[in-house]
Amino acid sequence: MIDGHTRSVESLCFSHDSRLLASGSWDCTVILWDSKATGSWDYTVRVWKIRKTRRKLVLYGHKGNVSCVTFSAIGMLASGSWDKTICVWDCEDGKCKKILKVINLQVFIEFI
Repeated sequence: MIDGHTRSVESLCFSHDSRLLASGSWDCTVILWDSKATGSWDYTVRVWKIRKTRRKLVLYGHKGNVSCVTFSAIGMLASGSWDKTICVWDCEDGKCKKILKVINLQVFIEFI
């Protein structure tokens, strides 16, 4: 069991380099995790031994359930929420760099 969110997790996304995993939750937070599992071209998945939870950052800013998270190719993270906003986060310092307001209740996002 990994401690972190206080409500259901709605969305998961690995960074492009697979070093971070972002989880978005109904508790209105996004958590960045250090990734301790790898997939390989030799058809294996390896889970590395860790002694405790490796939470990197908890990102606060949404006022509603976080419905989706996605990483950009340059390492930024975007999260969409039922509060009708998209936050673009810096994964190093955990600060929201941009807030976009949307008109739809449900938000689904993807960097291209």
